[in-house]
Amino acid sequence: MNDRPDPWQTGRHAPGPGHDTQHYAVGVRGALVGAAVLLAVVVAVLAIVQWAGDTDNAPYEPGSVADVLGAAGRAGLQVCSVSDEPDPFARQATSSATLHLAQGCPSPDDAVVVVDRYASRDDRDSVARELTARIRPRGSGVVYTWRDMTILVRGDGDDTVRERLEAELRGSGAR
Repeated sequence: MNDRPDPWQTGRHAPGPGHDTQHYAVGVRGALVGAAVLLAVVVAVLAIVQWAGDTDNAPYEPGSVADVLGAAGRAGLQVCSVSDEPDPFARQATSSATLHLAQGCPSPDDAVVVVDRYASRDDRDSVARELTARIRPRGSGVVYTWRDMTILVRGDGDDTVRERLEAELRGSGAR
């Protein structure tokens, strides 16, 4: 008598002609089900990422620099200066303005805010992504989308001014 276990019982065999292959069919079906579940998970994750990405930007609607100036006023900030300067990073912008905001003017520690307006949501959102990538590392500034605008608040300047403006912009629907 042989003391070795039967290879059919241990699963260490190769089916040949005339052998029962039911054991192998169950394994193949299990692998196919596993692959299908994995594919479903990947598709679900991609769908969630796409959905989440679409909500990162504010709804697109007409806006103006006056809206940003109003938000600054509601935040208790003073506008030290406004200049219409083209933004070299926002080539698609239909108009640009640079604002200097402070708690009181004149101020050596004012916050610089660049407001660019766009003709389409795609242009606005594309520039917002580009600006966000350019202002790394963190603390170098923050970019908001609001109405038809991108609003870049540069990282230098008074933290209180930036925080008050951020609270007002977010409360008004900026993202």
